Amino acid sequence: MFDSKLSAILFGLLLVLLPASSVLADDTELYTNNSAAKGGKPLVMFSMDYSPNTFATMCNATTDSDCIALKNEGFLSHVGDLTKVKRNELLVGVLRKVLSKLGGMRVGIMMPHADTCNGTLSGCSNGGYIMMGFNDIDDAGVKDAFYKKLIAIPDPSTLAWASGSGSITHDYQPKEMFFEFFRYLTGQ
Repeated sequence: MFDSKLSAILFGLLLVLLPASSVLADDTELYTNNSAAKGGKPLVMFSMDYSPNTFATMCNATTDSDCIALKNEGFLSHVGDLTKVKRNELLVGVLRKVLSKLGGMRVGIMMPHADTCNGTLSGCSNGGYIMMGFNDIDDAGVKDAFYKKLIAIPDPSTLAWASGSGSITHDYQPKEMFFEFFRYLTGQ
């Protein structure tokens, strides 16, 4: 009887002390603890929503205070008509502002596309693709290339293959897009 009580106490003590001696980490450890990823930089993949409202007019850089602030700080230099700043243009401006203060990471862009390949898209995978693979944001020209890719995305309502409605969304789009991301990460 004494042996079973002693065993239970020692086992309980072991359970209490074990977590204190083990290394605990979560997915944010990579960004908050420099020793967590020795030799590696965090990988940040932006996934874009590609629907017609992505290209809707969002604000006016001559009257809207948020747009005016971005314009005055030089982050909307890519916008042609400052009286009709579209959501995608505003997104690029906000990313320019945020990424101007960040470094030490690798960034990329992935996008969804239509769920059927009808020969109009080379390399179509029925749902998603990597528009720009991971590149070190500290390397010369990477931020500019990143922004140019975002700016060059055409309005889906102008594309013939987007079913005339400009919508390329479908039920399996997130799953297919993230499967393509998995394939990219695993070298497929």
